[in-house]
Amino acid sequence: HKATFLLKDFFIYEALWEDKGKDAQLISWQEKPFTKKGDNFSSYVTSILVNFTQGGVDDQVSYVAKMNPCRGNIGIFNADEEAQLFIKEGKFYLELLKDLNKLLIEHGEERLRFPKCFFANYEKEKQVIIFEDVRTRGFKMSDRMTSMDTKHASLVLKEMGRLHSASVLMKGKYSVDNLLTKYECLKENRTKEHTDLVLGRSFAKGADILAQMNGYDKGIKWVNENKDKLFDIITKSFACLPSFQVVCHGDCWTNNLLFRYDSNDNPVEVILLDVQVCRFASLGSDLNHFMFNSIDADTRKTSINMLFSEYYTSFCKVLQASNEAIPFTLTELTKEYKDKHLYGLVFGTIMIPHMLMSSHDSPDLEKVSKEKIDEIIKKFVQKMFEDVKTNPLWKSRYFGMYDEMIENGVI
Repeated sequence: HKATFLLKDFFIYEALWEDKGKDAQLISWQEKPFTKKGDNFSSYVTSILVNFTQGGVDDQVSYVAKMNPCRGNIGIFNADEEAQLFIKEGKFYLELLKDLNKLLIEHGEERLRFPKCFFANYEKEKQVIIFEDVRTRGFKMSDRMTSMDTKHASLVLKEMGRLHSASVLMKGKYSVDNLLTKYECLKENRTKEHTDLVLGRSFAKGADILAQMNGYDKGIKWVNENKDKLFDIITKSFACLPSFQVVCHGDCWTNNLLFRYDSNDNPVEVILLDVQVCRFASLGSDLNHFMFNSIDADTRKTSINMLFSEYYTSFCKVLQASNEAIPFTLTELTKEYKDKHLYGLVFGTIMIPHMLMSSHDSPDLEKVSKEKIDEIIKKFVQKMFEDVKTNPLWKSRYFGMYDEMIENGVI
């Protein structure tokens, strides 16, 4: 991959020293690619196998490097916007997460479940972030195509509850203005122009997808009426009463989660990844993003009470350990979630179609000339329409989402 040139010995040294200590000496390193086409939208992710010596003993360690994909300005991709995503993520890990974990440990709680981050370079178009490779601890990704079951979802919601409540502790320490000044990664930089460019076309395509099946006129009408209002819907979904304002992951869905399993293949632990769009906003937006993009409509309907009860218990536990007041009831939490359903529907409309297509069918936009992008996307969309008619997952994950929102009077 063309981004591999961004990996420098100096960066590997810095990561190694942060991880193992300054007496570790780098011997050699090599890149070991492991991701599939379609896994990563705004970055190139690879692993680095590092050979080093420490205290006279030779050893080996694996890291994961996340790099600017070096696309430049092509299609919906903008070099300056992509650079901002890396700064947001690096500063989340190296500044905000460190302080959130410190607060949790002070109150007898465990660290938040994110990979350790060892190094970040923010130089324009040369951004690199180096993490621990949690695959060496047995963590792996679940299948993005199929709905997450309640065992997996429960682990995720419990951890989201801990992230959100840790930020409530942080709010007790700083005013909101001071928080946003101290942790710039939480500022929302979205503009209407950028929203329309990046999300507009995929959202509008939702009307064409819905037209592939009978009975979705109401959904088609809603998509067509709102395709120019995405920025307003998203911005309103971030706004909330102060009690619901938290540090949001921003992009919590199947591909940004890794699970560890026991000997019976039951998930026992989750790790959250990819906070390039973290923000300070309504927890309702974070919950909707996860619930709509990782779970099918039937599971949402039948398990919502159980899942939200688990989230709320986890959220409250952190605050109770710190003698902090609980800012809302479970009923109020559920209402905030339902009030932000349009956010879930917008991102479900945009993201689920790409999840349901195999990585083999996904267009590799990095290898396409600017002139051919429209043609490649047109072919992909045609393939998608064919898949809608033959793949039953579309009914449970995409059309089921619209059934649910129509039934609940959201649209």
